[in-house]
Amino acid sequence: MAELYYFILTNTAPLYRVLYQSDYFFIDLWSINHFISGFILMIILLRKQSRHPFAILIFLLFFYECLEMAFTYLAVNIFRPEIIQDQFTDIVVGFFGGFLGWKSVRTKRKENKAFGIQEIIHE
Repeated sequence: MAELYYFILTNTAPLYRVLYQSDYFFIDLWSINHFISGFILMIILLRKQSRHPFAILIFLLFFYECLEMAFTYLAVNIFRPEIIQDQFTDIVVGFFGGFLGWKSVRTKRKENKAFGIQEIIHE
């Protein structure tokens, strides 16, 4: 098991590079992962026709940050401990990724309607 922890830590070490830090925000290369995750989660939620995709997205992003904290407190050293600004920024960046996913789906639907293309929904 120690080999797995070492493998994960050594391969994710470059992602901890800080790009910007202030009293309220902390952006590192992990932020890109959170942005993409938010985008993909929103696309999945919209595809599943969730009633409240933004509420579910916020819940999932918050849950993931809690899971990261649990790993730290349970001494599972997969991730480095994060500061509060980093956790807050991860949720905000993930939300913006989700918003962009929502906006791109909405724009695509408007374009399809403008060209008379009917969407086919597979269930």
